[in-house]
Amino acid sequence: MLTSTSMPPARRITRSAAPAAPRVTPLGLAHHADAPLPGREEIVGRLLDICRAAASAPVVALLGPAGSGRSALLARLRARVEAHHLRPVQLRITREEHDVAHLAARLADELGKDPREAVRVPLTRLLAQHTEQHGPLVVIVDDAQRIAPGCLAELARMVNPQNCHRVTFVCAFRTPAAGAPAELARLRDAGLVHEERLRPLDESAMRALLTDDLQAEPAPQLVRAVRRNSRGLPAFAHALLDGYREAGCLRIVDQRVCPVGGRGPAVRITHPLFAGLSELGSPCWPVLKALAVLHPLRGNVPELIARATDLPEHQVLEALKALRATGVLTGEWRFRVPALGALLTTCLGPYERRRVSELAVLALWNGAATCADPEYLAERLATAGRLVDPNRAAAELVQLSGRTPPERGDLADHWGRAAARLCTESGQRAEVLHRHAVTSALHMRFESAAESADEVLRDHPQQLSPDSAQELRIVRLVAAAGTGALGELVPERSPSTVVTRAAGLCLLGRWAQAHDELVEDLPLWSSSESTNGMFGRVLLDSAAAVLGRSRWSGSARGRGTTADVLRILTRALTLFGGLREPAQGAQVAAERAVHFGHAGRWDEALEHARSGLATAAAWGGTPGHTALFRQMADIFVARGQLQRARTIIAEAREQHLLLPHLLAIPEAELESTTGATDRARAHLTSALRAADADGVLIGTDELLRALVELETRCGDHAAAREHAARLEQVAARLDDSAARRNDLLGRVLVHGDTAAAAEAIELAESRQRPCELARTLATVGGSAAGSGTMLRTAYELFGELDALIPRARLRLLMRERKVTVPGRGTTVAENERLLATLIAEGLTNAQLATILGTSEKGIEGRLTRLFQRAGFRSRAELATALLHGDFSVELT
Repeated sequence: MLTSTSMPPARRITRSAAPAAPRVTPLGLAHHADAPLPGREEIVGRLLDICRAAASAPVVALLGPAGSGRSALLARLRARVEAHHLRPVQLRITREEHDVAHLAARLADELGKDPREAVRVPLTRLLAQHTEQHGPLVVIVDDAQRIAPGCLAELARMVNPQNCHRVTFVCAFRTPAAGAPAELARLRDAGLVHEERLRPLDESAMRALLTDDLQAEPAPQLVRAVRRNSRGLPAFAHALLDGYREAGCLRIVDQRVCPVGGRGPAVRITHPLFAGLSELGSPCWPVLKALAVLHPLRGNVPELIARATDLPEHQVLEALKALRATGVLTGEWRFRVPALGALLTTCLGPYERRRVSELAVLALWNGAATCADPEYLAERLATAGRLVDPNRAAAELVQLSGRTPPERGDLADHWGRAAARLCTESGQRAEVLHRHAVTSALHMRFESAAESADEVLRDHPQQLSPDSAQELRIVRLVAAAGTGALGELVPERSPSTVVTRAAGLCLLGRWAQAHDELVEDLPLWSSSESTNGMFGRVLLDSAAAVLGRSRWSGSARGRGTTADVLRILTRALTLFGGLREPAQGAQVAAERAVHFGHAGRWDEALEHARSGLATAAAWGGTPGHTALFRQMADIFVARGQLQRARTIIAEAREQHLLLPHLLAIPEAELESTTGATDRARAHLTSALRAADADGVLIGTDELLRALVELETRCGDHAAAREHAARLEQVAARLDDSAARRNDLLGRVLVHGDTAAAAEAIELAESRQRPCELARTLATVGGSAAGSGTMLRTAYELFGELDALIPRARLRLLMRERKVTVPGRGTTVAENERLLATLIAEGLTNAQLATILGTSEKGIEGRLTRLFQRAGFRSRAELATALLHGDFSVELT
């Protein structure tokens, strides 16, 4: 028979300690009565109004399915009732006490009367006497679905205003409830009952619930996942969060709580959510647990449940029918709430899970059942282990793990490990571990990749071909860099380690040494079309491009695992350092962030960037994350979120990253924005010196272009000309479109070159990067070669990006050039929002005046008007409102 077990905790984010003991509802929704309920406050307000009126409806029926938060709402209502000086009495109906007589006795006891008096004195008179002495009474009844049929109608007649004034019964019904709907409908038609239904939480309410639970803002993907799997029911949402905590699947990145994979929530059987279900006993409880594993199948599932539970099939069918009646299931055997199936799987013991998984696998293999979910078979194979054919299971797991999408790297990792455990022969195990190491590295699960690569290289070297061994050595190096094991990157120099050593040198940022050693030892690795030769050419190509000795060609191609390892290597070395565009197709979160950032889809870029950094925090990152950090900082500066930009830059500076001089671009922009021109110049010149010391040329064109712009604004035209002259030389050596654009902008700023201006705009348009185009138009438009049309176009493009700081700068420039700024109302609202954002970032009045192009006196006036309109008394209140998304200003 199926029994129950619990899982050990593995937490990264834990529930905050409560200041007082919370009320815990039967479904485990811990809630403090004085705390607002997300998505439910309107209902609480309406119920309170009815209770205060006392004559509008004698009975209020609160209806909602299990997990919808009925008990939490009653607790909140009780607190509000008490705050309005009404007396509440709370009762919970048990299975034994469900008729009017029992209810009257319980109520008399709560009112301080002898329960036996309720037998002698009619309930109507008892209530009337109490209200005459103590004022209005609110009787709150939980689990009212247990009241006997007809009892509710009798109760409504008793407390009808004609018989008993100033008493309101608020009864919470769990739906579905047998007989209750028809009875409630009759009473509603008679005007004796007011109904309120608890609907699923919308996305906004779910975000508020998660924020309250986590004490931090949840990432959008976490909100969507929890809402989808909980069907918007609060208790299940809280249980899912508990599960994520137990599985260690939450990380805080950039003030957001992000999920980092995990094969599902892990919730202990002791969780209150399961209390009511486990009380169902046999056969319902064991059937429910087996169904948690088997429900995705199409076929004779009751027969499989019967075999798993040792129950007769007719009892299984009866149990399924009973579970449908309680609302746990819908249809034949589908869970009404998807999360419940996932959570219940944690209630099975290890052997139980293996046994039920075995039955599912065999049913799928012999055609007795089918499943539309492509992940289902792999999960069952991984769980069943050697209870099924291990060779077939291992082969299918390897195949399925290779098909997992980038966002499900946790599955690829888990299935690959499971396949390796199934292998009985050394050669097969080496092959499976090899594939697992490569797949894990592709998914940026570097700890797992390192473990598998180490095991094969250490325990099965005789099973590896030279090409396979070299692939694993490259994977191992990238994984070591991703997990911070930098001391393992550079082996001793020898004829057999030329390429491996060069890879380690590149990962350390020692590009010139890697390039020179590869050239010096060229005959040792370039004489054949071996895997070693392919890796060598990629490394030489990358180093030469970074050093400005040739253009990046990206010509190396491979097949199978070699192609995957080439992608792992080039991704680590070049993508996030800005050397090339992210590859299309299956992209990990960090690649999507770079792609969306370039495409001007900044909100999506930030969402994927946080996800990528959360994954890196959990399983290892890459030294090539430079452009990821830079892009986040660029967006934050443009949107006025300056402290967040400082934080992300500081975090980047603490890590080992390739091409770190690229971080000086947003760093200098940040300082320049607040008027700290000298610090901005220092960041740029220091980064330029560091790049020169390493012999690195890639990215120095951006530093020089930023210096030209800075010195032009400061009026140091001699320094601007000097930087522009060097920029021209650098662009010629780099010979790519980005460097060419920077060179052209330098010519425009220094010489007012109209031909260069036209070419720079044309080049920016061809690169299809909205922010880059907007910056190009703004730079050219503000120069002697510019026009008002260019400024207006740039202004519109920045508006689409919600880039508040560049828009504010352009408004000042457009007014100076007598170019009309479109949309006065929009401008006022945007200025208010920017001002509020900058205040929340902790800027001084002097810094605010610099950014907004006004005086400190003018800032004081703006602040006064802003606080008056928004109703805030201090900067702290405004910052708090912005943090929780509660900031809005009504403009007249």
